[in-house]
Amino acid sequence: MNKIVLVGAGQIGSRHLQALANIKNLCSITVVDPNLDSLDRARNRLLEVSISSSNVFFTSKMPVGESFDLAIIATSADVRLVAFEWLLQQNNLKNVIFEKVLFQSAGQIQQCTELLEKHLIQAWVNCPRRAFTSYKKLKRLMGKDQLVSMKVTGSNLGLACNGIHFVDLFAFLIGQSKLTMEPELGCDIIESKRRGCFEVFGKLNVYAKDSFLSISSDNLTGNKSFEIEIRTKQTRYVIDELAQKIWEYNMDDKLLSTTEFVVPPQSQLSHIVASEIMSKGQCDLTTFSESAVLHESYLSVFFAHFNSIDPDRFEICPIS
Repeated sequence: MNKIVLVGAGQIGSRHLQALANIKNLCSITVVDPNLDSLDRARNRLLEVSISSSNVFFTSKMPVGESFDLAIIATSADVRLVAFEWLLQQNNLKNVIFEKVLFQSAGQIQQCTELLEKHLIQAWVNCPRRAFTSYKKLKRLMGKDQLVSMKVTGSNLGLACNGIHFVDLFAFLIGQSKLTMEPELGCDIIESKRRGCFEVFGKLNVYAKDSFLSISSDNLTGNKSFEIEIRTKQTRYVIDELAQKIWEYNMDDKLLSTTEFVVPPQSQLSHIVASEIMSKGQCDLTTFSESAVLHESYLSVFFAHFNSIDPDRFEICPIS
């Protein structure tokens, strides 16, 4: 019987749990969170879905002396490395999925890299768009037609906390992870919904050898909304993830097709990824090594911006 440990039962952690309940093969799932309210939320959300034959245990304390086939570290970024270290000190781990934003400094990324290498652990980062069937199909459809530009435009997007998702998608679509990032960010620092974390509005520009990405977020509307436009040398695609539609245009801007574009929630994804890891030792999420490269550049940009606005206030990049 496979054994899974889920560390962090908050908003995203409880969605992971809902998905894990759909694993077909019998497994043991241990849910860990020191916050009893978070554990109660996770229990309630588990009741919202049809539970498989898996055994689910809830605890406020880290397990000791266990061997886990998969660990999912779904804490906030500020305590993620500490949580992983505590888990690893007392247990054996084969595979790990880390939530994004991965960590809050390049030093933490390096520390984790060394631990993974020392203990021979495979790891991935949960930037899941590259695992969506819709985006994998789009990449196949593009084929050798070079991606020229990708633009993500929206309101209240959560640029600092969520922009890494689109950087990762861009890297997946062009097959490159060595990117140059340049910010055009506003001077206001806004407290985010995550305690101790902050947001900004503006634009992040990302450059590859022959391709360009821009991610723009403003606060002109009260609701979160965004659109993705992808241009190749021959075609333009417009994606509305909220409407779950994709429009395809030729270079004369003639509409060629309108197609459903399924964007599954986390509660319908984690069990697929977990099953692939435990049965095949691989999955479609971003490998830790590739995501580490993307995160180091990403954190550097935002850390420098926060410090330019409020010098000496931040020792790490306050995003999660």
